[in-house]
Amino acid sequence: MSTTVMGKSIFAIGAFLTASLYNFAAYKKETPSDVRVHLAVQERTASAEDDRITMLPGLDYDPGFEQFSGYLDVSATRHIFYWYMESQSDPANDPVVLWTNGGPGCSGLLGMGAEHGPFYISKSGRLHDNPYSWNKVANMIYFEQPAGVGFSYCDAAEDYITGDEQAAADNYNFIVEFLQRYPERQTNDFYVSSESYGGHYIPQMTLEILRRDIDHFVNFKGFLLGNPYVDPLSNMVTQFEAYYSHGLIAKPLFDDWSKKCKDSNYWMSRECDQITTNMFKQFGHGINPYALDYPVCKKDAAEYSHLERPVSNPAFKPCSQEFLENYLDREEVRDALHVAPSAKPWDVCGGVRYSKSDVDIPTIGLYQELIDQAKAGKHDLNMLIYSGDDDSICSTAGTQYWLWDLAEASSIWKAWQAQEQTSGFVTTFDLGDKTNATFTFVTVHGAGHEVPSYRPVEALEMFRRFLAHGF
Repeated sequence: MSTTVMGKSIFAIGAFLTASLYNFAAYKKETPSDVRVHLAVQERTASAEDDRITMLPGLDYDPGFEQFSGYLDVSATRHIFYWYMESQSDPANDPVVLWTNGGPGCSGLLGMGAEHGPFYISKSGRLHDNPYSWNKVANMIYFEQPAGVGFSYCDAAEDYITGDEQAAADNYNFIVEFLQRYPERQTNDFYVSSESYGGHYIPQMTLEILRRDIDHFVNFKGFLLGNPYVDPLSNMVTQFEAYYSHGLIAKPLFDDWSKKCKDSNYWMSRECDQITTNMFKQFGHGINPYALDYPVCKKDAAEYSHLERPVSNPAFKPCSQEFLENYLDREEVRDALHVAPSAKPWDVCGGVRYSKSDVDIPTIGLYQELIDQAKAGKHDLNMLIYSGDDDSICSTAGTQYWLWDLAEASSIWKAWQAQEQTSGFVTTFDLGDKTNATFTFVTVHGAGHEVPSYRPVEALEMFRRFLAHGF
């Protein structure tokens, strides 16, 4: 997530969204039934064929896979936009992986266009092959939730007021609707994945599936989650410690913050807010807090001319998000993607009023619940949390602050490699002998907040190993 997104995300100072309450009783009346029919003939539906993408502006080669985009209704008034890309390997047998970005309220298309999708988008809008796309090994669904984000939209104004509970319910309904539209994928292994505020979305979605999918309509196998936002206090503490350890702020200012804000009941006070604002001012706009050692996008960014041929160790592309925004804002692109005429101009984050009280609640207990269920033999999920160690916003240290208390580690900090180089470290946790579930923590050395943007080679290798239970 770039400094542009930072101004719109939960992590920017003063950017917490307005708190709101939601009438869940009214929602439950319009929720689709939990009773589904397994289609006898596993063929693509007519609705899916209507969503087929037949051309994309800027794509002048055959990508070698089929792709679809459009809307799935999670209620009578909430319409979620998605972009589904079949695997480049074996669509019939490869897993299906659902991806959403964080925020809360940031589009899953950010992951597609600036992280691990099949295309690099150049300044001119030309699409280039990404040799490290995650759909090399999986069927990828990128969706825009909650309803109101990106090209998603609502018919009722009150639907734009939302929070964690509503998002979890809608995300489950989306999965069911997707498998109804693409019944040929009902038997594929199904995973959910995210990053950042996915630290809320993913455990809530996982528990929602386990609770509601009593007939196992979803062949659910687990989750993959990067640099998660889980605990506000430890997240904030380690964020500013990272600034200081990277030499971005002076000791007097850091000492002032340590004395008045760290481990204090006043960390959200007006005085601490001013101190943290001063920290941002001190290191200025030339530093990307989502990737402290990487450059930021400049307005005169050059065309991606080097993308005419694949590279074995691709350089970070600091303007990927900006190029994606420009691309999706074009009318011919909207038409090609079957975007509804009523959908607003695309923006990477925003469009909903998300509950501040939900944002402020730690979700550590949700992970503990999933671990406890696994130990009791209630599920066999493959669960992996990964962390780019150059991120300050949701730092590796912040994740370690709460992770180690969930279960006893069976293997600690074992180095893993990609291209014969140490790529990070792996820790596995002991879940007992009543389950085949796994819980793993993987660091990706030198990666920022959106790991595939900064370390695409390592990210794809990690993804392959996760799907193959190879860690």
